[in-house]
Amino acid sequence: MPYPTVIYSLSKWQLLKACFARELLLMKRNAFIYITKVVQLGLLAVITGTVFLRTQMRVDRVHGNYYMGSLFYALLILMVNGFPELFMAISRLPVFYKQRDYCFYPAWAYAVPGFILKVPVSLTESIAWTSISYFLIGYTPEASRYCYIFIALPK
Repeated sequence: MPYPTVIYSLSKWQLLKACFARELLLMKRNAFIYITKVVQLGLLAVITGTVFLRTQMRVDRVHGNYYMGSLFYALLILMVNGFPELFMAISRLPVFYKQRDYCFYPAWAYAVPGFILKVPVSLTESIAWTSISYFLIGYTPEASRYCYIFIALPK
């Protein structure tokens, strides 16, 4: 009786599709967490906008410190907002190790869907934060500057 020459019983494309479906199902189950994070960011953006509210700030050293402080706070908030996602990923590791060791799927088939499906969530969070706080803080009302801030904030 010949030995099998392939490790996985499915093709690479089918493995990827199955892992995409699994990750999408897990994200649907945790939709409450993602919605709560976006609402929380929106509320924090309004609070931040009122803390740094400056309708007529000049471009000088004193007001530059206010701008830099608001940017630092935005970076800090968006980075801390990712901690629940980190906890969920770490709590899923034992299941991943077990399934990988039993040759259910390779590691890349597990990681790629998680990465791709988290990008729209991260973009939504960044858009919510930037759209609310940018104009309340009083940054330059130019579309190109808004895009620079949006790109600079962590995704």
